[in-house]
Amino acid sequence: MPTQVRCIECGWRGDESEAIIAGDKVQCPKCKTVLVTGPEEPAELFDVQGAENLAHQHGDRFLGYYHFQNKLGLSKIPLGVHDLSYEFTLVKHTVRFVIPSNIEFNNGIISYADPERQLGMFRYPRDRQGNFCTPLNISKEIQDAVISLTPEAMEKLLNAPRPLLFEAFRIPFHRFEFYDLTEQNLQEIERLTDADFMQSVKQRHAEVVDATFKDILSKIEASPNYLLILQKVLNREMTDFDAVSKATNNIIHIA
Repeated sequence: MPTQVRCIECGWRGDESEAIIAGDKVQCPKCKTVLVTGPEEPAELFDVQGAENLAHQHGDRFLGYYHFQNKLGLSKIPLGVHDLSYEFTLVKHTVRFVIPSNIEFNNGIISYADPERQLGMFRYPRDRQGNFCTPLNISKEIQDAVISLTPEAMEKLLNAPRPLLFEAFRIPFHRFEFYDLTEQNLQEIERLTDADFMQSVKQRHAEVVDATFKDILSKIEASPNYLLILQKVLNREMTDFDAVSKATNNIIHIA
């Protein structure tokens, strides 16, 4: 199985066979930073196909926010010198929230499959004392009987308080489009112009991407910390549901 490597400088990730071999060093194909192979990184940081959790580079405050990249096609862009243009690959960048595969709280752990996580609609039942509880481990016969009931009938039957809803699909996402810049692109631009101009293209690209991501990170930091609030509600550290609803723009609320 190919060795997976990742660049800590620009975020590139792929097989070691895709990297640049320079003597005894393995370099990133995008920015030429020396790559280091080592123990596999925590699975939860790369557990959404085609995306990376921003917590990997930016800390736990960004846990659950994933960066998706989708290629849109080719676009010819003027280089700004000698009437030259170059055909770049346009990429749509999307940063959006996806709930972790496991939610831990005082009364247990709730696990979610990928389709549930992508759907982004979560329901947390409460017992008669108001404590949140994990899904019941019951027999097949009871499961079939319960499944036939509507949520309203089941709640009435159990005489339980109304459940908590987490409408994660409503958390604002952040999106921008920009051209990709690979090592091959840079080499071709250098052949068309010169080394100094190629470096200026590389610098401008990095500045735009860095500034855009800095703005996105600032917006996320300024938004409610939905995971932390959910954790505190499930652990009954926050019990004023009206305040919780107001603090999360009604994304976390009682049904």
